[in-house]
Amino acid sequence: MMGPPPPVRSPVDVPRHVLVLDTSKSMLAPISGAPRRKIEVAREAVGKILEEVASQHAFFGMVVFNSTTRVLFPLSQKLPTMAEIEQNTVPTGKSAIWDALGLGADLLRLGPGGPIVGNLVLVTDGWDNMSRYFRLGPELPQSPVQRGSRDLVEYIVRGDTALRLQIIGIGSGAEKDKGVDAAMMQTLLSAFSSRATQVSSDSKASYREVMTGEELYTRMINAFLDVPFEDSGQFSSLSSEDLAQHAAEVAHALRNTSQYGLVEHLSTAKKTEPGATPTEGADFDVAVAQDGEISSEMRERFGPLSEVASAFMAQDWARAEVVLQRNASVIHPFTRSYWMARISYAKGDGTEAARYLTEAWIEAATLPDSEKPQMYRRLALLHAKVGGDRQVQSLVEIFERARAKVGDQNAPLRDHLDSMFEKVLDLKRTYAAIRSGGAMEHEKLVEEIFGLLQDARIEDTRRDPDIQAFLSFVEVALSEMR
Repeated sequence: MMGPPPPVRSPVDVPRHVLVLDTSKSMLAPISGAPRRKIEVAREAVGKILEEVASQHAFFGMVVFNSTTRVLFPLSQKLPTMAEIEQNTVPTGKSAIWDALGLGADLLRLGPGGPIVGNLVLVTDGWDNMSRYFRLGPELPQSPVQRGSRDLVEYIVRGDTALRLQIIGIGSGAEKDKGVDAAMMQTLLSAFSSRATQVSSDSKASYREVMTGEELYTRMINAFLDVPFEDSGQFSSLSSEDLAQHAAEVAHALRNTSQYGLVEHLSTAKKTEPGATPTEGADFDVAVAQDGEISSEMRERFGPLSEVASAFMAQDWARAEVVLQRNASVIHPFTRSYWMARISYAKGDGTEAARYLTEAWIEAATLPDSEKPQMYRRLALLHAKVGGDRQVQSLVEIFERARAKVGDQNAPLRDHLDSMFEKVLDLKRTYAAIRSGGAMEHEKLVEEIFGLLQDARIEDTRRDPDIQAFLSFVEVALSEMR
C-alpha cells in the first residue's frame, strides 16, 4: 500500500472541487433505467466522489439549492460523512440555479476579491425560477430577479479566473418540468466561453445531459476524476512567491544529483531537432483524455486503448486490466506497462505501480526517438506522483501546460520551449561538474537558457499566462543554479 498521505499543501497545489447539487422537489422523481429516485442516485455518486477526492488529498465543498441556496460544506480537506449528505439533501421547493452557481464559485475563490480557481460541478434537473441575486444575461420576465442582481458570468469569469465549470443536466430539456433547461444551459456555455475569450481567462465550461440512472452516476463521478492529471497544475494562478518556491525546489533537485534519479531519466531522451515533426504514435501513445471525455476521434484512432481510458474514468479497474490483457498483441508494451502502473496507483498499490513503472522505463527506450521526449515526460510525471517527487512533478506539469498552449501554432516558440526544457535538465550534469573544473561550461549553459528565455518572451506575443508562468519559473530556477 502507499505510505501516509502527503502533508497539507497550499490550496492551489492540490485539486479544488465544489459540487452544486439540486435538491428541488423534482429530484424526488424516479430516473429512467433505475428503480430509484434521482436524488438517491446522486447521493450514491457523491459517496464515490468523496472516495476519489480523498485519494487526491483534494479540497472539497458542497452547495445545495432549492428555493434558496446554502453552503452544505465549506471548501476543506476534512470531508463530510454520507450520513451528513443524506440528512441534508431532502428535496423540496423550486430551483435557484444561478444563485447556487454564484455561491459555489465563491467557495473556490482565493480570498476576498481573489481569483476563482478549481472545478465547479452543477447537477440539476430543473429550470431556474427562484434566483434573486444572480441572473443569466438580460433579466427575464418570468424570473423573480430583484433589482441590483448581478450577471452571473461576469461575476465568475475574470482574467485571473482558472475555473472548470461542468454542468450535468438530468432529463430532456425540451419541455419545462420534464428535465433540465437545456436552452438556457447552452446560453450559459456560450456566454461563459465568450467572456473567457474576452478577458483572456484560462477557464472552460461543458454541458452534458443524462437520461438514465447509470449515466447520472457515471457522469457525476467522472467530473471529479483525476484522469487528465498531466494537465492538473494551476501554475498560472500561483502568486509570484509560490511560483518562486516551486522553482527553488526544482533547482534543489538539479543540484542534488544523487537524490533525484527521475531527472536523469528525463535527460536520457534523445534531443529532438528544432522543427522536427513527431511521428504518429498511435501504437504507443498513452491516450490521455482531456476534460474527462473520450472523443469519437480518440476512439477511432486508439481503438482498445480508448476502452482502457473509459474504464479507468469509471473506476472499473478490473475491466481496464482485462482490456489491456486481451489486446496485448496490439498495444505497445510501453503503453501497457504505463497503464498498469496508473491503474495500480489508482487502486492504492504503490508496490505494483513501482514494478510496472520499471517495466515502462525499459520499454520506453524502444520508442522512436522523435516521440521519446513527450512519452518520457508523461512517464516521469506518473512516476513523480507515485514516488511523491514534488520537484519533478512541478517541473513537468508547468512545462506541459505551457507546451499545450503553444501546440503547433507557433513553431519558433514551441522549439524555444522544447530546447529550454532539455537544457534545464542538462543543468544537473553541468552543475555536478563545477567542482572538477566545469564552471565555465555550466555558466555557458545558463547563458544559453537565458537567451532562449528572451527569445520565447518575444515570440509569445499573446502573453499567455501558462507560458509566462513557465518562463518565470525557469528564470527563478536559473538564478538559484548560479
